[in-house]
Amino acid sequence: MKKMCSSRMALLWAMILVGGLVLPGQAFSKQKFPQGKWWIDANNFKGELVLAPHGGSVFNTPITNVSFNDKTGQLRFFRPSSGQQYTGTVTGNQINGTFTQNGKTFGWKAWRENPQVNAPKGFPQGKWWINANNRKGELYLIPGGGTIFNNPITGTTYDKNTRQITFTRPSSNQHYQGTVTGNEINGTFTQNGKIYGWKAWREK
Repeated sequence: MKKMCSSRMALLWAMILVGGLVLPGQAFSKQKFPQGKWWIDANNFKGELVLAPHGGSVFNTPITNVSFNDKTGQLRFFRPSSGQQYTGTVTGNQINGTFTQNGKTFGWKAWRENPQVNAPKGFPQGKWWINANNRKGELYLIPGGGTIFNNPITGTTYDKNTRQITFTRPSSNQHYQGTVTGNEINGTFTQNGKIYGWKAWREK
């Protein structure tokens, strides 16, 4: 009996060594589809990426042919409006890859909302409510980008000493500056040479 058990143990170890047996803890874990909202920087153009199994959007334009390999983490999608084919690899809360357009290749990256990542200490990252010259909506701040009224913003900077935040809304040629005081921001923005007031606040 002891000899038979020893033989079985020897066979078991031999199978493990040559890779013929995969123990439960050694199985390759599959990744979940990276569904939801991401922030994207594609060749220095910053905005929003929304992923769904059969579609989504990038920079507020539809994407198609979305596919994801749950073993390798490879993500692919197509942006018809610009003829851009995107390929990237998902690693946790980050995606890195390239996209092609008119025969040229460019880099892109994306990251999920996470106040503890991608922002220096004190940066007013996250969702705010905004009133800009009596137009109300949402403001979302991240280092270098974000959105305002569902439009991308660029060049977002914050000076922790003066508490001044600055960013640009390219679609309307608006340049914002404001001072952060706790859960409030007050400032001005310029458009076509004129100056307007704005304020933002968030839940305490």
